[in-house]
Amino acid sequence: MKKIFTLILTLYTGICVTNAQTVLLNETFVAPTTLNGWYLQNNSNPNGTQSWSQGSGTIFPAFSGGPNDYVTTGFNTTLGVGNISCFLVTPTLNLTNGGVFQFATRTFSNPAQFPDHLEVRLGMTTSSTTIGSTTLDVGAFTTVLHDINPGLTATGYPSIWTVYSTTLSSITGTQVGRFAFRYVVPNGGSAGSNSEYIGLDDVKYTAPNCPTAPVVISPASTTVCAGGSVTFTGSGATTYTWTSGPQSTTYSVSPSVTTVYTLSGTNPGGCPGVATCTVVIGPPPVVSVTNMTVCALQNATITAGGASTYSWSNGGTTPSIIVPAPTGSTVTYTVTGFNGPTCSNTKTVSIYSNTFLTVPNSSITACPNQLALISANGASSYSWNTGQTTQSIAITPTASGIYVVTGTNGSCSESLQIWVTIDPDLYAPSHTVCAGISATLVATGAQTYSWSNGSTSSITVVSPTTNTIYSIIGTSGACSITKTVSVTIGNNLSVGALQKCIGLTTLLQGYGANSYTWQPINDFNPNVLVNPTGPTVYTLTGVSGTCTGTRTLQITWCARVQEFVDVNESVRVYPNPFGTEVTIKDAYGDVRMVNMLGQLVLATTVDGSTKLNTEALSPGVYFILITDPKTTDRKIIKVIKN
Repeated sequence: MKKIFTLILTLYTGICVTNAQTVLLNETFVAPTTLNGWYLQNNSNPNGTQSWSQGSGTIFPAFSGGPNDYVTTGFNTTLGVGNISCFLVTPTLNLTNGGVFQFATRTFSNPAQFPDHLEVRLGMTTSSTTIGSTTLDVGAFTTVLHDINPGLTATGYPSIWTVYSTTLSSITGTQVGRFAFRYVVPNGGSAGSNSEYIGLDDVKYTAPNCPTAPVVISPASTTVCAGGSVTFTGSGATTYTWTSGPQSTTYSVSPSVTTVYTLSGTNPGGCPGVATCTVVIGPPPVVSVTNMTVCALQNATITAGGASTYSWSNGGTTPSIIVPAPTGSTVTYTVTGFNGPTCSNTKTVSIYSNTFLTVPNSSITACPNQLALISANGASSYSWNTGQTTQSIAITPTASGIYVVTGTNGSCSESLQIWVTIDPDLYAPSHTVCAGISATLVATGAQTYSWSNGSTSSITVVSPTTNTIYSIIGTSGACSITKTVSVTIGNNLSVGALQKCIGLTTLLQGYGANSYTWQPINDFNPNVLVNPTGPTVYTLTGVSGTCTGTRTLQITWCARVQEFVDVNESVRVYPNPFGTEVTIKDAYGDVRMVNMLGQLVLATTVDGSTKLNTEALSPGVYFILITDPKTTDRKIIKVIKN
């Protein structure tokens, strides 16, 4: 159920009026209030059962007086869901500049489940009660003095009594007017998402007799050195007169002793106001700052004293500044201290870098794979990126690189690098060439060269027929190093076939390439089944990278297929036909099983004997290919799965 109220403890604030004033309205809504001279109008749509009414201390107590001494309005100003616009208008008042209008208000809870919104408006007409009849009409109340929670937020309306105050201005002479409290909430009501319950108390309007002009001087006080000057600026009045000075807002002075100056001003009503300012003559500040020594590559904190404000050469304005570590041995900063705008003194401070670590040589040349010594000096302890912690370390470099040493003295540490270059730094890349093509081997990084093929040039040309490894010795002075260079034949194409006569199915096989093309059948598989009806020459073209090779097979009447050699006939394959398993005995090497289309279905290796799990294979004819890795001989056995 919407909007259930309970009693809560209320905090409240007060207003203190200090100038001589006349209170023209002081409404505390003592229960039962008659609202004598007040005007009420409810423009909510639809119109509810309640407008503004007497408050209830059981929901929350009044700001002052008895618990019920306030007026209230809320969601009952409309029925169900509607747009609320409900006015409570003060009696007619004589309004002048400087008049103070104040009131206290609060809502039930904060954060509120159903937010409230209150406008306080001013109407400058004789009666100001012709408002209109719609939820948007405000009549003559066109000036908004206060707008409390216009965004209808959960926390925008105070849940404790809060006093709001407005001082009137821009009124010519004395005029008749009224103040209006407009409770305005869209989508309000007992079933709406907004509007709850607000209270209004202690509505007061106080007319000024002659308020003091709020004269202010800036700065109110300052310190200058002897002979220095300062300019004061007055505000808060319409006319200004400086004692022994001009009738203007500003006054520039240069006293020789500490002096107090007085500014008199009047407001538009002729009411006076007075303010004073002081110029203190002070000595130049004695700026203190101490030179520092810091660890290399570490920031330093410099602190100055003896002045009120500071200006550093790096742009800092605080007594202490943090500066980066010196890039050299020393860096200098300047600080100026001020006591007032014209009283200053300057001092210089130096920051020294505690650099201690050195190395005899920042770069050396060493023989590869031979001992070399590197060292550092100037620290009490050392740590190398190799993990060693002695001043000098022995290294055996295999490649050129950087060695880092970190030295420590007390709380300071720093690091240096030593570049170690190996010579000779032999480089000779390996090559892949097509069969029948020469390879040009190139070595760099040494003074002289010696190849395993007898060449002593940095470049040698070789023409191997198989994969071959060459060695090269590179020499520079007394140092030498040996490396190997591989030459790989990129295409070592070979072919084979099951020995069959013309008219029977034959399995053609290709090896040693990445892609294959069989002609004249235009097949691209490495293994393919054929059934020639007459003498046929099959040509296989194999491609590996940029290398291409060609081999041929000829099948004649009951002739053996060329380029195929059977392995030992003692190889046994059983059972044949087979079911879920095939056993291979007395065989060594790679084992592959292909179907009638030449597609690989199983692959393994055998070292004496092995068993193939054929449970997943479909019934039909298969070929088992056994290749001896030592002799490259092959055996092809036809098997059948039931």
